[in-house]
Order: sequence, then C-alpha cells, then structure tokens
Amino acid sequence: MALWIGALVLCSGAAAMAPPEETIGMQGTLIWPMSVYHRARIEETPPAAPVEEIALSARALRNEVVAFQLGAWTDAEDAQLRMRFRPLRGDGAELDASAWEALYADYVHTDEEGALADPLTSEAVRTMPTRRVQPIWLRLHVPADCAPGVYTGRIEALAGDHAQPASVRIEVLADALPDPRQGRFHLDLWQHPAAIARYHRTPLWSEAHWTLLRAYTRLAADGGQDPITACIIHDPWASQTYDPHATMVEWIRQADGAFRFDFTIFDQYVTMCLEEGLPGPINCYSLAMGPGDRLDCPIRYWDEATRTYQRLECTVGDATYQSVWARFFAAFRPHLEERGWFDNVCVAIDEAQEQKMEAMLAAVPSGWRVALAGNYHESLDTRLYNYCIIYPGVGPDVSRARRERGQLTTFYTCTGPAWPNTFVISPLIESRMLAWHALQIGADGYLRWAFSSWPEDPMQSAAFKPWQSGDTFVVYPGPRTSLRYEMLRTGIQDFEAFHIARGKAPDDPRLAEALRRANAEHDGRAAQPAEVDAARALVNDVLAEQP
Repeated sequence: MALWIGALVLCSGAAAMAPPEETIGMQGTLIWPMSVYHRARIEETPPAAPVEEIALSARALRNEVVAFQLGAWTDAEDAQLRMRFRPLRGDGAELDASAWEALYADYVHTDEEGALADPLTSEAVRTMPTRRVQPIWLRLHVPADCAPGVYTGRIEALAGDHAQPASVRIEVLADALPDPRQGRFHLDLWQHPAAIARYHRTPLWSEAHWTLLRAYTRLAADGGQDPITACIIHDPWASQTYDPHATMVEWIRQADGAFRFDFTIFDQYVTMCLEEGLPGPINCYSLAMGPGDRLDCPIRYWDEATRTYQRLECTVGDATYQSVWARFFAAFRPHLEERGWFDNVCVAIDEAQEQKMEAMLAAVPSGWRVALAGNYHESLDTRLYNYCIIYPGVGPDVSRARRERGQLTTFYTCTGPAWPNTFVISPLIESRMLAWHALQIGADGYLRWAFSSWPEDPMQSAAFKPWQSGDTFVVYPGPRTSLRYEMLRTGIQDFEAFHIARGKAPDDPRLAEALRRANAEHDGRAAQPAEVDAARALVNDVLAEQP
C-alpha cells in the first residue's frame, strides 16, 4: 500500500485567525495525546498540565494503516514541530521507521461551527501556530510482509527545544488486508477534473492539468476508489457545484446535420485512471440533467457550420432525444469494444425517479450496463447493474439476491441525512461507521457525490450554500487528505477485516455482536467511540484465534 500523496500546495486555511483569549496567559510548550475521533476547534485550549510520556498502542493486521493523533501547543514564535521516528522491534524482526508518516491539520472555516481542523498536510517540519492547538495525525503502515508479533519502541515529537517521548506497542496479527486497490469494498467518490483545473489555474486538459489529475487519482486509488467518473455530456449536473463538470466527449454537428463524436479526452482520462489504479467501472454521466425529476436534456455541441457551441434542446423520451442518443450509442459501443472497455462501462444516472428512469432505459440499447444512485424501486432492481440507494439503503436480502446475479448494491449519503455523514461539521466517528453500516445491510460499499467539487477557496472556507460545509468534497487541494477521508479509510479497513473473519468463522457470535455494537447509534453526537473500537476488537479476536 502506497503512502498518501504529500501536498503540492502548502497553505493554512486559518493562518490569519487570532488565538483563543484563554491561552494568552499560558506559557511553554505542550504535546499530548488526542483521540482520533477528536476534531480540534480553533478556539480550544491545551490541557492545563504537561504530559510526562505518551503511550500509543494498537492491534492491527498486516497491510493496515494505524492512526494516532497528538495535540501540540506553544507560546513561542516560529517554533518548528517535527516527529522523530525510530524502528519498532519485535522478536527478531522490526518495523522500519519509514513505516511512519506525520501529517499536520489546518483549520478551515465552516458557516455552522466556526473554524475546525480538517485538511491534512504531509510535512517533514511544521512551523507551529502561536497559542493555537496544532493537531498531529500519525499514520503507521504495517507492511504486508511484516512478521506477526508484538513490536515496541519509542518515537518523539519535537517542538523547538521541547522533546515529548511516546512509547509505542503494536501487535501485528497474521492476516493481511488486501491492498485498497484490490479490496472488496466498493468506494465511489465522484471525481471532478474541471474543479482541479480551476483551482490550480491550469487550462483544462493541458499537460499541467493531466499531471495534477494523476496525483489526485493516486490519492483516490490509495483510498480504495473503484469507479471512473466520466462525463459524456457537458455539465450533466446542471452546475449544482461551483464548477460545472466538463464533458469528456465532444459532440460535433456536421454541416449536413448529422452528429459525430470525438472521444479523445474520454480515452485519455480513462487510460490515466486505469494506469493510476482505478479499476472501474467507467461510469458515464449522463442521459439527462440530474439530480431530480427534470426531463429536459440540453446537449451542448460544436456546430461546424457556425463554428460556435450550440445547445440541442430535447426532453427525455421525445423523438429528438431518442434519435440523438441512438446515434451516440451506435458510435460509442464500437469505440469501447475496440479499446476493450465495453464490459467495464456503465451508463450512469443520478437520482432519477421511476418514470424518468423507464424513459431513459428505453433509450439504452440492450447489452449496456446501467448504474443509478437514487431511491429504491423494485421494478428497476434486476435492470440495474449498480444500484446505489440513499441511506439507509436496502436490506441484506435484496443485496444478497443482487450479488448472486453479479450485480453491485451500495448506499450513499449526500446533502442528507444530517447523520451519519461526512460534512466538516460531522463527528469523525460517522465517517468510520459508514462502512459498518454497509456491513449491517449487506451492501458492497458506499458512494458520495463529490471527491473534489470545491467551493471557491476550500482551504479558507468549506462552506458552499445551500449545503452543509464540506458537503461537496472530501479531499483538499494539493492534493491533501482530510480527517474525514482518513476515518472513512479506517472504516473500510474494518470492513475488509470483518469479511476476512467471516470467511474463516462465519458462525462466530462475536461477529454479530460486533455489527450490533458498531451500529447501535449512527448519530455521531451520541455514538460512543469505545463501542466502535470494541466492535473492531471483536473482529481481531476472531482473527487471532483462526489459523
């Protein structure tokens, strides 16, 4: 498993914000342990007393990433903060110091709760803010070939002339998690290349843009992303995000009125995503404007006669709609077959109602796979290869029947529900519990509508009305991971470990107990982190006893 991509752009979203007044009289430098479920607020204060030594411990599978969090605070100006990692040693083996990585959280504005910690930057040295809590996110990647056993050692957090030791104890179990790129969990976070071009001020589809896209795609792949989000019309979501989604297929109307199609950008994007580790399916959006029940489907095209972009006005199901999409599919299928991609493509649709779906399905030739994110309709069940149902999804019986037919069943959150979700204001435990909910309902994975659909300046503000702060993205420019994305990844690791345990001991009652405890409360304000930790501990107990 590759470590996460470091930031290419370094900036602090809350650099100009004043420190909390409560810290004005405090002196010195403090470093202390914080729960990984704790999201720091810019106004919070450090503990009153220093910590003599920090003890970090975990039980993990091989190829698992273990997370810890520390807090740091100083009254000094320009104090340099860094971590000193050393090998962890076991019985004749060791975990190399290179298995560690330190990331530093920045604060980002939310309209609802002020400035909260969320974006993470991978840095060798961080200049500490003065009189403000600096969260430190530590990742320990247990190598896939690590010998099972107990590993111990010490690491240090260094801030100015202050050194804070921490003892570490890691018990490594014999089983290994799959690489996220080959895992069982189906993660679908919709990509948005145009937002990346705009933020980084690079021309769309320029060489510089492709270099950036590779970095963001690697970040997605390392998190376990599967589908490739490909737009086959311009702005298929009708500009509901700050940046409209750019088409990857150029629709061209010739002088004789007939359409032809340029798939050059589509081919480049799909090839790049496959090379960087996204296996697919290639989800092609879309046969209509979405989301919602609107039936109009304007298609932007290049008019060769006038040498301008024009709009073809049509409505789902009318004669123009049927004709133009028949022409598109007639050209698209042989192109995909020539590339060897046809069996890895889905015609993808967002939140279309049952009647609208019926009209769109009538325009899709037989043999094509179709994906829908929306409400569950029994009449559509067998016709959809990938059916993603709004939280809470469907029950295990439906998921099992679909899986037996070779179909995928997932669930999603978006602008709602209020909980569980992955907003910047969502308690971090909710990001982890999403994968446990997938286990409870027998789903194959989880979808969220936006990987990087940023507002104007996401490093300054995560707000984008009318939705909750952070609703439109889970990673930051750089590319940077986030606290939310890290905890989602932890939940996916739980999901994979659970399936390994169930494969070895399907009737072990501890697995049912783990599901019960992890899913007892999905509202992160009331959920008990100790219960989710206990659920994973039960899974580890089962694995530890199995050969």
